[in-house]
Order: sequence, then C-alpha cells, then structure tokens
Amino acid sequence: MRLYEAMKELEDEGVFAPQSAFWCCMSCGNAAVPKDKEECLFFHDQDAESAFMSRSVHLAWTGRGQHFVDTLKKHGCEVVWNGSESQKIEVLLTEDEATAVAAIRWDDQDYG
Repeated sequence: MRLYEAMKELEDEGVFAPQSAFWCCMSCGNAAVPKDKEECLFFHDQDAESAFMSRSVHLAWTGRGQHFVDTLKKHGCEVVWNGSESQKIEVLLTEDEATAVAAIRWDDQDYG
C-alpha cells in the first residue's frame, strides 16, 4: 500500500514511522514515541477506526512536515495539509487502503 511504502521509506531514514496504528490515542502515541527519535509520523487507533468511513487517515508528526508530505506524494499518496505545524497531515485512501488501515490495530503490534 502506498501509505505504508512511504512510511517505510521514512523509517529507513531514521524517522519513527510505524506502519500500523500506534497506540490508542494521540496522547498515548506521543508519550510512547521513543525518546531517541527526534522525528515521528504515525496514526493511532482512533484514526484507524475512522479511516474506513472517512476514506482518509490523519497522521500525527514532529519534524520535517514538508519532507513527510513530499515522501507521501512520491509514493502516490493524495495529501491534504496546509503547512501548519499544528495540523495533522491527512492522506486520502482508496477503499482497499482504508480497509487495510482500519484492520491493523495497535494491540496487534509490538510497539508497546
């Protein structure tokens, strides 16, 4: 899937970018980002739950927002972001992608 390919590329660059819903909510997700990671890009369980109905996922992030957007676009993702550090990066999903995002939950992963 395009989203996961982009996040894998960012993870290979040293960004904390798990390719699944990371923790249950924004607060828990932010608290669980490894301390040695200065940059992160992730979505949490609540984002994954709404992805199926909204056909989009909102990515929390710290670091180089424009670089994250450029990488997502390079992998064919349609991105909505106004450039603000206070706004999540929204990725529009196909029906199959939304189903995949909704199906992988944080409690199925080994992130915490």
